[in-house]
Amino acid sequence: INKPSGTVEGDLMVAIINNNATSTQTGPSGWTNEDNYAGLATGANVYLWWKVAGASEPSSYTWTISASQRTSGIISTFSGSFDADPIDAFVRYVNGDSGDNDIEHPGVTTTTGCTMLVFAGAYDDTIGGSRAWTEDTGWTEVTTDHSGTNTTMAYKTFASTGATGQIDWTITGVVSNVLEVCWVLAIDDNSN
Repeated sequence: INKPSGTVEGDLMVAIINNNATSTQTGPSGWTNEDNYAGLATGANVYLWWKVAGASEPSSYTWTISASQRTSGIISTFSGSFDADPIDAFVRYVNGDSGDNDIEHPGVTTTTGCTMLVFAGAYDDTIGGSRAWTEDTGWTEVTTDHSGTNTTMAYKTFASTGATGQIDWTITGVVSNVLEVCWVLAIDDNSN
């Protein structure tokens, strides 16, 4: 996956990689696997990764999947001066109701005055085709990848300390074999 353009030293890169079936992922050097979840639909594995950009970064990054499977992935860069521990809090939410297009994420509770919330979501659709993510009020979608599996990422400014409250998303065109997993991360810019 290409490094997002404009990424400079101290920026935070967040990646979500979604691969089908029971294969596992090995990340590029320097990337931290914050969390992962297996068991979507036919066993898709979704991993959430991050890396604070150094002074010299390659033009792209490669994840190794343990078996040949449908895979999609996104990297987004968030500008700032992040230290070695930029994730203030995160919460994973799994919608286990197959075919339900409502994502009712409980949100996160921050411990510092964070600068940004990041939403990273994924599902595996064995039938294929594009489905549209509709973000909650105030969120900005970065991008969506429909390469056989489906991933999305979005962000929202959050400079407060405490609970964010529930975050509601929907997916249009969901079919009966689709289950979703998503994370909300509170990222802490060290400059605040």
